[in-house]
Amino acid sequence: MADHSAPAEPRAANAAASDGDDACALAPLELGPALRKEFRLCEGVVHQNHGSFGSVPRCVAATRREILERIEAYPDRFFRHDAVKQYAEACDKVGAWVGAEPGSTVLVENATAGVNTALLSAPLAAGDEVLCFAGTYNACKNAVYDVCRRTGATAVVSWLPLHCEDADAVVARVRAVLDRRPAAKLVVLDHITSPTAVVLPVKALCALCRSRGVLTIVDGAHAPGSVELDVADVGADWYTGNLHKWAFSPRGVALLHARSEVQDQTRPLVTSHFWASPSMQARFFMQGTNDQSRYLASPAALAFFERLGGRGAVISFQQGLLRGAVEEARAQWAAIAPSAEAAAKLAPLGSEPGSLVMPVDRCAGMCSICTPLRAEPFLRGAAAASPTPLDVAGWREGVTDMVVSPADATAAAPSALGPATAPIRTPVFSSNRVWAEAEADGGLPERVARVLFSDAGVQTALFVAEGAVWLRVSAAVYSSAEDIKASITAVSNLARRCAAAEFARGSMVADGEAALV
Repeated sequence: MADHSAPAEPRAANAAASDGDDACALAPLELGPALRKEFRLCEGVVHQNHGSFGSVPRCVAATRREILERIEAYPDRFFRHDAVKQYAEACDKVGAWVGAEPGSTVLVENATAGVNTALLSAPLAAGDEVLCFAGTYNACKNAVYDVCRRTGATAVVSWLPLHCEDADAVVARVRAVLDRRPAAKLVVLDHITSPTAVVLPVKALCALCRSRGVLTIVDGAHAPGSVELDVADVGADWYTGNLHKWAFSPRGVALLHARSEVQDQTRPLVTSHFWASPSMQARFFMQGTNDQSRYLASPAALAFFERLGGRGAVISFQQGLLRGAVEEARAQWAAIAPSAEAAAKLAPLGSEPGSLVMPVDRCAGMCSICTPLRAEPFLRGAAAASPTPLDVAGWREGVTDMVVSPADATAAAPSALGPATAPIRTPVFSSNRVWAEAEADGGLPERVARVLFSDAGVQTALFVAEGAVWLRVSAAVYSSAEDIKASITAVSNLARRCAAAEFARGSMVADGEAALV
């Protein structure tokens, strides 16, 4: 007769997580290229875009696999008894790592989900204004437009310069925006700007907004692991940041912290069984049956991070690499320029090759350097129409704003009636037609990246501003000065090819579209 008595209790999945923490918390590790063996990065590629997708250490991936195996050994026990407790424990371990009180932090899929959650949890109505900025990450800007479409609020996009001046000047600019926008109810702020890697004074900005009764969401997508971070000290109503970029978690893990005053109104994007729970962590845990292993492996990622010497050691290493990158770029790019005849036909550049958006000590994990690559060779066809009409001069001077009404936002969104009829196009750094056109060509940076990969096996991140292509250098913990030099040399060689063709418009488009990454 079959024995249907209860099986022996398996080791709970939290034991697997604990074992993984230990496995990732062994001997200290040396920063630099020797660390590459701890990752599964392929050979033959110069990995210079850690900032976009990160890389998961072998021990963290092994911890996640072990957790999955233990879940699969007894799924009912895990989902019915263990999962909610272990999720809360993982949330609080991550929260403690960033200075949060127990119960105030949840784990979500990514920072974009965190921003969307906060936007939909904010009490917005017709007549309210939601502020963001020209350089706000595009996905989050779209989320602002969408929540305004849903609620009847108005989106306001203000200008922060590419070269963000000092912290006091940034605060003064935001204060001026609030002075002229008395209907502002909510502000979305970057902690570290996505394309330019500039650290903004979010603590001072959140304090300013709070003094005006304005709620704040801080998008700290790049912050955990690349700056000293205490979310309670920052003071945002909602703070979200990815763990997969610089804190080594599996992808699909981000923290969302909510101040005590807004925790009750903070609701997950998916409404499920624990919708009425007074516990924010319980509400966010219950999303139907899903893969909890990525969240439960996040403490192991933090243990790996501490093996590197903690934040101080990592930040110091990154700053050293970035300073070396600037020196190398300036040495290589100083002599690369179009002929006088070609230059006379090209749009002026806003920055000289080798110049920075901000000094390295105002950046985190990455820095952006103006290259000698101009936009024109990578632009398609004939000149395109200007972006959304805007008083660009007044915008850049900080005296006017771009206003997106609920009707504008509705027209920009696809619906049951068909595709979007009037996309919103915001010039980020533009002040003339060629610059604006280059920014509006979303495929341009990818075309440049494909040529660099095809030519030199270099995987980079680039963006377009002020008529030039900018290189975002990532100082990953496994990077070397040789990696960074290789990416700068690849840009130099491509710039010389463009110069030989007198930077003619569209001359490199075919190369960029033929090359596959």
